[in-house]
Amino acid sequence: MITVRRLAALAALAVVMPCLVSAAEPPATTRYAVSMNRIKPGSADAWRKVYKETYVPALKKTGVPSFSVGEVIFGGRPMFVHVRSLAKFAELEAAPLLQQAGLTQKQIDAANAIRNAALVSEDRFVVTVQNEFVVATTPGTSIRVAQYIRPNPGQADALRALLKSDLLPAWQQAKQAGRIAGAGLATTGQGRPGLIVTWVDYANLAALDAGNAIQQTMGAAPYALFQAKLAQVGHVEDSMVTRREADLSYANAN
Repeated sequence: MITVRRLAALAALAVVMPCLVSAAEPPATTRYAVSMNRIKPGSADAWRKVYKETYVPALKKTGVPSFSVGEVIFGGRPMFVHVRSLAKFAELEAAPLLQQAGLTQKQIDAANAIRNAALVSEDRFVVTVQNEFVVATTPGTSIRVAQYIRPNPGQADALRALLKSDLLPAWQQAKQAGRIAGAGLATTGQGRPGLIVTWVDYANLAALDAGNAIQQTMGAAPYALFQAKLAQVGHVEDSMVTRREADLSYANAN
């Protein structure tokens, strides 16, 4: 379903991305495996419970460095996205997660039954964060506003160059001014290739009441010029807001 996939491309940046490598020379990119779960009405609590009690502990036990869950606030709900670090594709060839964690077959069947009963659909794909575009997010933030951008034919490089020259400095200035908590950019790969997803983080929903932080930072005329240039190389197809599920998310210290 195309609408779910579009939302998934946005929600892929749900909230694990602020926890990027903090070494002096970080890698150019960081890869994540994403799963978007659309949930049956009335089943969200059961979905949360089985993840909190079974899946998240299993991820930690098997050594997955980071995992995050975000809830889509507006639009078709309930919907959750979970994002796990993926250093190598070979990780996906391993035995099923709960089996790796040492659960019995009875425990595995019970957990999977609860999860599957709650699901309407699941969309899985890979995203790659472009670390040169990341403005580190202040810890403790909960809201992410993301935009899903499709490059115009033959304009992918020009779109990336524009976002680097115009948008990245505005993000940096907005962070310094306290208008945003962080920002970044990722590209989509296997399962949903060829897209650019940008995100801006805020401490809470109330922070959105201040208005368009990027327009305020650039100024009205420069922002209008940026939008005009953006229209020449790409177009925003959708946007969304997600809220971090703190008790289902973690990132190990580096």
